[in-house]
This record gives sequence, C-alpha cells and structure tokens, in this order.
Amino acid sequence: MLKRTIKYKDFNDTDKETVCYFHLSKAELVEMTIDGTYEAQIRRIIETEDANKIIKELKSIIEKSYGVRSDDGERFIKTPELTTEFTQTAAYDALFMELFDADKAAEFFNGILPQDFAKAIADQDKPTGAPPRPLSALPPPPPTVTDL
Repeated sequence: MLKRTIKYKDFNDTDKETVCYFHLSKAELVEMTIDGTYEAQIRRIIETEDANKIIKELKSIIEKSYGVRSDDGERFIKTPELTTEFTQTAAYDALFMELFDADKAAEFFNGILPQDFAKAIADQDKPTGAPPRPLSALPPPPPTVTDL
C-alpha cells in the first residue's frame, strides 16, 4: 500500500495538502493482466510510445488503486463513489501530472503493488542491472494553455 501526501491548490486557489492511499491487491492485478504479467503489460504500453494509451493506462491505474483504509486496518475500501470524488479534486490533477515524471511514476507503481510482488520485480531486475521499476519513460505532459 502506498501512502501519498499530495500538495496542490484547491479550486479556491488555497494551498492544500492531503494524504491519499493507493493499493492493488493480487486479485486485482490478475484481473488487470491481459497477457503475461502486470509489469510486462505496462512495459508493452510504454514501448508503443502511444501517448493516448499511456495516459489512459495511467488514469486507469490511479483510479483502480485509490481507496480508503478502514480504521481497524482490515479493509481497503474502494467504491465508484470514492473514486469519482477523488478524481474531481485538484489533488487528483496534481498527482496525475506528477506521474509524468518517470521516476515518480516508477515509485508510485512499485508502491501500489503488494510487497511480495514489488520485491519479485526488484529481484527480477537485479541481474540485468536495471532499476527496480516497471516504467522507464513517459511522454512529456500535454501542453498547458500557456504553452499554446
């Protein structure tokens, strides 16, 4: 599970900071995997260099992994309503844009995996000398209004 502090400006232009939680269970990872492993699927999407596919996958992973921990630590609650509420915040927007940095995206994706999955990926990458991250590059963020 990843506990992420997100700094952003709300819609009243006030500086804010919120703590959010993200996690994908082993069952969710199996359901998300089309052909091969989760890591291989992410790598294939990135290797296509198709910005639209990368953006859609990034959005999907954030939304699928967002949830709220129960007070007793027994459950990680994910509902369509919670996801919708989160995606309507400036915190979501700040996180989404932050993940266009490859290192931050790798940290995020490794953090949402179950610990034994993340360790297996790290161990798998050790012999090749590659850093333990499923993502190596993302396209630059889309242009902002001021860039046009």
